[in-house]
Amino acid sequence: MPSRLKPVLIALSILILMVQPSNAFFFFFFFPIPSFGNSTSADPNEKCTSSETRAGQLIKYDGGVLRVKSILGASSKCTNDRLPILILTEKFEYEPRPLQATLSLHNGWAERPLTDKMSQRGFKLYAANTSLDIGINLSSADIRFVPDFKSTIRKIYESDVPAMTERSVSNLRSITISGLPALQWEYTGYVSGKKLTYINTYVQSKYEIVSISTWTLDANIARNRPEMIKAINSLKGLNGIIQSKPSQDATTAIKQTTASEKKPASNPVVQQSTPQLKESAVTEKLHELKKIFDNGLITSDEYAAKKKQILDGM
Repeated sequence: MPSRLKPVLIALSILILMVQPSNAFFFFFFFPIPSFGNSTSADPNEKCTSSETRAGQLIKYDGGVLRVKSILGASSKCTNDRLPILILTEKFEYEPRPLQATLSLHNGWAERPLTDKMSQRGFKLYAANTSLDIGINLSSADIRFVPDFKSTIRKIYESDVPAMTERSVSNLRSITISGLPALQWEYTGYVSGKKLTYINTYVQSKYEIVSISTWTLDANIARNRPEMIKAINSLKGLNGIIQSKPSQDATTAIKQTTASEKKPASNPVVQQSTPQLKESAVTEKLHELKKIFDNGLITSDEYAAKKKQILDGM
């Protein structure tokens, strides 16, 4: 793996646990996200990063949260070969969103307590079906910190699992889980002398990316796969499908709102709008626009332009 893709452990790191009480196996599955560093520029808002970074992405930096305002490109101001791309950032008032994903597991499954370490890494659920020797865990992360769903998950798919030997991997496949786009694959290998098979699934929703990992002894995979897939498909609590082109969709929504105001109202009383009513409509549109911007769906430049357009229409 190229050094610039060296993974960083974040909330979606997956701690693999074997369900048999007498044999617990641990290894980490790393989630590769871009690394960031200071540039030689006098501008404190200029940072250096790897090529996976995207405009609009949120990054945790020096104890706070920054938003990538724009990608400036490869620059001599970036002296680290692993971080050759110069970006312009801005401070972001980050308000954590409640992550809602969970699994609706039926009889036969028992939830296991999460350790503080697992909770800090984004785990929301760990359970086992002891009668079938199946384990499952679910973790979740705010989608605003993930630069690109497909490319990021593909890097996970292409990464090595350091604690597994004689590893074989199935093809990466696109599926839907609870009506949401997802990527899934299986891999098999030896961990501490036991041959295990894992099914990894990553689901993309409007506000969060969910990771579901379920595993069993490879000798039992034919018998257990239907139950493992059933558990994965029990995912619930997510909020809608993320739009492929959010800034364009947000722009269209604003245009539609503006266009609807130009249509004559059927009620003559409504036609006699007062300055207060007009001001209220403008305020509502500004609040809607701010919400779209805060959710990371449009850039700051697009936000400023649309705000000016709304105010000019008063």
